[in-house]
Amino acid sequence: MNTKNRSTMGQRRRRRSAGLTFPELLMSVAILGIVMASFTGAVNGANRAFRHTRNRAQAIAIAEELTEQLLIMDGSDAALSIGTAHAESYDRAGHRTAVPSDAFFVARWTVAPHDTVANIRRIDLEVSWEESGTSRRIGWFTFRN
Repeated sequence: MNTKNRSTMGQRRRRRSAGLTFPELLMSVAILGIVMASFTGAVNGANRAFRHTRNRAQAIAIAEELTEQLLIMDGSDAALSIGTAHAESYDRAGHRTAVPSDAFFVARWTVAPHDTVANIRRIDLEVSWEESGTSRRIGWFTFRN
């Protein structure tokens, strides 16, 4: 074999091992794209779960605060009249808002007489909100005289 052919083959080998071929590069980019797409989906799912947990915790805080207010209110207050329904609007931070369009949470409560015990009222309370196109709510009840 002559010397010229050997040096040409050595250059081809070196040139071949110097980088990636186009199909290898294309395959690497495709794999990276798949990994990034699944990572983005996982981050979005975690974000939705966090947002739901935060909203639910805020709704519970609103309901607890409103329950405490209703329990310490004077029994003759209009908010505790039997057979009435009431609603209040709250922003995302849990502050009352007078403008319904600013509301993120809506707290509603009704007052009814207790089924078996005289002079006791049942207060049913519900806090609702809209989340990712789905209506969510928490609710509970309490009693007072």
